[in-house]
Amino acid sequence: ARLFALGAEKVLVAQDVECKVMDTTGVVISSHKVQKGRRVIGVGVDDKIISADATGVYISSRKVAGVKNAHTAQQTHDGKLYISTTIGDMYMVDKGGKQHKMTTLSTSDAAFAISPDNRLMVTGEKNSDWLISYVIKESGEIEYGQEFYWLHNVNNHSHSAYGNIAYDTLGNVYAATPIGIQVCDHNGRVRAILPLKGRSVSSMAFSGKYIYAISGGKLYVREVLLEGYNA
Repeated sequence: ARLFALGAEKVLVAQDVECKVMDTTGVVISSHKVQKGRRVIGVGVDDKIISADATGVYISSRKVAGVKNAHTAQQTHDGKLYISTTIGDMYMVDKGGKQHKMTTLSTSDAAFAISPDNRLMVTGEKNSDWLISYVIKESGEIEYGQEFYWLHNVNNHSHSAYGNIAYDTLGNVYAATPIGIQVCDHNGRVRAILPLKGRSVSSMAFSGKYIYAISGGKLYVREVLLEGYNA
C-alpha cells in the first residue's frame, strides 16, 4: 500500500484495487474503487486522485499526460503537475496542458516532493544516502540539481528502494527510510529520526499535524508539533 496526504488530517491508503480514506484514529471514512489497470500515484488539488496506467496519467477520469511508467505525481496550486517515472525521469505539465521533460541528474530517483514556497524540489538518489535538491524556476523548469540532504544509514541499505519524501510548512524534509522517518533541516542535516517498531518505513504521508506511516505491513499514526505541507 502507498499513503497520500489529504486535507483535514486524513490519509488516502492506496492499494491495487481499492483506496481507503482514513482519519487519525484509523477509522475508514470512505472507500473508492481503482479503475482496472490503473494505480494511484498522487493526490491533486481539491483532493482529486491522480492515477496512472500503461499509457499515461489521469486526474480523476481525465487523461492529463502521456507519461509512461509514472511513479509519483504532485500538483501545485498554480496548476502545474509534476510526474516522476519509475526510472527517475521527471515531467511537468503546465497550466495549458503542455507536457515538458525536465533536465535532471542521471542519479535522480522516483520519490520527490515540492517545497511550500514551490521554489525547491527534492528527489531521492539511486543507490545513495543522499537526497538531491533542485531549484524550480518561474516557468516550472528545474535546475541546479545537487546532492544536499545526507541520510543516516546504519546497515548500508539502499535508501532508494524505500518510501517517499514530504515537507512540513516550515520547509523541513521528511524521508521514509530503513531506520524510520528521518527529518532534515534547511542545511541538509538530519535533526531527528522518528523510529517505528518495524524500523523500515515503506510509505509515509504528512497531513495536518499527523504523520502516517506503513512499517512491517502496519499503519502507524503520530501527532507532531509542525504541520505537513500538501501542494
